[in-house]
Amino acid sequence: VDLLQAAAQLVSLGWQDFAYPATCSASETSKPRMLYNSHRNSLLNAITRSKPSALSLIQLRKDYATAREQFHDDPRLDYAFGLALWHHGERSEALELFQTAARLEGTPFLPAALAVGWGRLLNGEERRGLDQLSHVAKLIGSSSDPASNKSTPLAPALRGEGPGVTGSSIGTKPAYPTEPQREYAALCLGRAFGFLTGPGRTSELGEAADLTARNVRDHLPTSLLSEFELGFAQVGQRQSDLLQFASLPQNALATEHRQQSDELQTRIDTLREEMQLARDELARDHLSYLTTVTKYVTDTLKARADSSKLNPLAQKLKASIMQLYQPQPHVVMRSPSGELVPVSSSTTTSTGSRTGRTTSLGSSSSSSRSSSRNGQNSRGNINSRPQIFLMPETTEERAARMAKLEKARTELKRIQTELATLRERHKTLLDQKHQSEADQKTETKEQQQAQADRRREQRDLERKLKELNTALRQMQSLHNSLDTVAAYVPWTTPVEGEALRQALARKSDPATNSSAIK
Repeated sequence: VDLLQAAAQLVSLGWQDFAYPATCSASETSKPRMLYNSHRNSLLNAITRSKPSALSLIQLRKDYATAREQFHDDPRLDYAFGLALWHHGERSEALELFQTAARLEGTPFLPAALAVGWGRLLNGEERRGLDQLSHVAKLIGSSSDPASNKSTPLAPALRGEGPGVTGSSIGTKPAYPTEPQREYAALCLGRAFGFLTGPGRTSELGEAADLTARNVRDHLPTSLLSEFELGFAQVGQRQSDLLQFASLPQNALATEHRQQSDELQTRIDTLREEMQLARDELARDHLSYLTTVTKYVTDTLKARADSSKLNPLAQKLKASIMQLYQPQPHVVMRSPSGELVPVSSSTTTSTGSRTGRTTSLGSSSSSSRSSSRNGQNSRGNINSRPQIFLMPETTEERAARMAKLEKARTELKRIQTELATLRERHKTLLDQKHQSEADQKTETKEQQQAQADRRREQRDLERKLKELNTALRQMQSLHNSLDTVAAYVPWTTPVEGEALRQALARKSDPATNSSAIK
């Protein structure tokens, strides 16, 4: 058997159900609620503070006063402050707070009502403690009456508000206490009277404890009596377990605690190293991803630039090919000697211009000459004027044109092939970039999830380590108090405070508000 696990079970037989149908004031806003939570958490933190001080107690009183101004109908606030006062050694004032919490709004808050009894017994006020426990039995007995459990309608502004108001009871105040809460209270009463009439029996209080136990049994309904008897019987088994622990060597628990603590700490250290390695790997992967994507972007831009250069060349070649498709006749000029001379278009234009000017001058001077002389001059001009002819394309010229056409076609095909290759490369680069981004996103998500799992495991291990330390400390203290009620009714401020914190941190839902934590 794991000694420390058994020790932890002995230290805390079970946590109470701290759900309570407290309502919120109609004028409440989110800011007061946040303020309330802040001061309430300050009270709960003070419960587990190892070294309480007078200065911290002054601050606690301020926190309590401020929080109660905003929410005056939640007995858990008074209960938390009572635990803090008890932790600071202010037991009398703490009992007053427990009594206040127990009777708020006329609805008994059972954890506080039980705390009054435990506090009296722990404070050496056995008879007053017996009276309070008898009073708790009457409370849970009378609350089993169906007539007392009728839901009370709430004002419209309060519907659905506050801890303990579930989706199934919106608009009404849920019945309190619930059946599991009453059963747990009966179980705790059984443990208390099992101790007072058993290991903790004294000559001064023995008969009074027996008589009160009989009265409690008479007040409890049959459904709760079985829980009372179960708690009563647990005391004998608990006494046997405690005696076994007391008989262990002084260093037995310490040795096992050290071994388990070392194992937990080793695993915690391993998780921390794994998380650091994972963070480093994530950083390297991200850097590699950035390098890859940068290369894709650079190559894509280069492909675009190359395409931009080739497109104008392709267009120019297409225009040239369209011209080369047409036959190219050539122009010749007959010289005065009768020889045919090839001329360019520029030569033809120049010759025609000069001829026109010559004809114009000749006609302007003919007005002063005789008609016979003009006729002679005209025939001479015609014979001396160059004659221009449009000759069809020769075989050699056609062959040269077709050679140019074929060369242009080949060059255009090469450019078009290169453009197609660039477009395909551009598309491939974009696809690779998108795929790289998707892979990086998936890998990052997986690594982040793995990190979250490691952090969760680390928190669980740290919580277990803290529980082991608490169990060791409290079991060492039990060695010196085996005959006290604290050993059999494990009502301790750290345990109660942590249970209360968890109850107040839970969201209201039927599953958490209708069952006790046992």
